[in-house]
Amino acid sequence: MRNLYKTFLYVCCATLLTACGDELEELGYTPTAINDNSHTANINTPTTDNEGSGGTTDDLSGTLADLLNDSYTGMLQVTVNGESSTPVQQTILIEKVDATHIHFRLKNFLLVNGEDQLPVGTILLENIELTPAGNQVSFQINEDVYIQAGDPTITEEWMGPMLGAVPVQLQGTGNQQDMDIDINIDMVSLGQIIHVDFLTEGVTQP
Repeated sequence: MRNLYKTFLYVCCATLLTACGDELEELGYTPTAINDNSHTANINTPTTDNEGSGGTTDDLSGTLADLLNDSYTGMLQVTVNGESSTPVQQTILIEKVDATHIHFRLKNFLLVNGEDQLPVGTILLENIELTPAGNQVSFQINEDVYIQAGDPTITEEWMGPMLGAVPVQLQGTGNQQDMDIDINIDMVSLGQIIHVDFLTEGVTQP
């Protein structure tokens, strides 16, 4: 399984080297997200005082957003070029923007292999549109995002902010009880495909 860490570290280092030259000045621990109305996330945009506790004071009863909970705890597994890490328990946060849109947040994402951990950071995907799917809702988004640093009390050596803009595809289906998430990061220039699976084992009630 250590090969997974070597592969992921290669992704991080090679991406950083590729960004050198004209792109170097765009890197750093507090990058400014692209904001050209092309569905690119802006991780510096504040959401709410209570993350994951609902992002609006409007009554969303009976709406698509009302079919989702504010947070979910489940098992998360990362696969890099077909090699999978050890599944770990993780909580994701759903912030309800309005009746048909949410923000998705994966905080303090760590790539775990036994006792080894590679700190990646916090992934925020904003203004994702919800669509009905029977007694559930589905959602998907494809955009470039800047992964922000995680909680400094965990570590100050988060890898994500050094990666620059990262292409992320997310697909999800859920209701109040269950959530199934697939995240794909395709580093085309490096020939690296990173896949994240998240599946609930129970809902964390707000």
